[in-house]
Amino acid sequence: MRISKKPAMIFNQFFLRRSMVSCLIVFSALSGCQSNQAPATAAKPKTDSSVVQRVGGSKMVPVIQEDLLHAIYPHYLEAEEALVQGDVASARLSASTIEAGARAYPGGGQLASAANRMLNAASLSAQRQAFAALSEELIRHVEAAGVAGAPLFVAYCPMARDGAGAAWLTSMPVVRNPYYGSEMLTCGEIQDTIGKRNTTP
Repeated sequence: MRISKKPAMIFNQFFLRRSMVSCLIVFSALSGCQSNQAPATAAKPKTDSSVVQRVGGSKMVPVIQEDLLHAIYPHYLEAEEALVQGDVASARLSASTIEAGARAYPGGGQLASAANRMLNAASLSAQRQAFAALSEELIRHVEAAGVAGAPLFVAYCPMARDGAGAAWLTSMPVVRNPYYGSEMLTCGEIQDTIGKRNTTP
């Protein structure tokens, strides 16, 4: 069942304000650090796990059937790609936005808690540990809500978390491992699909 649009509107208004502030912060940081930092580090990471994907020659958009989860998901992808790139600052910024949205979502307490741990993590390794818990919670909520349009994919790396394994959500059936980044970028497999089963009677 869909929840009221009001929480989603509040979150979207919050995110617009946060985006303007974040742009100012990033611009200031780039101006102050331009001489000490390589351009590749300062640039916003590119994501191959875009929310809009091309399937069978036409654009397909995964639509999570809960407004706030759908609003959170793009920031989750940004956090995911930041971890792939090893970009602690960008991962932290995305985690902050995810936490705000999760706190507005009924039943999103554990999701918000995981995002908060990622936000306050002292290292890339700790961020990746928190992202595993965040992903586990988000997958659980998205499976319960359902996905229309294009499917979402659950990828899994058996080596993450010191061999305990960890999953993550992606919009593309391609493995880009956020737990190891360039060290083992393609380690893992697509383990499940959310939404595709709903297209077959």
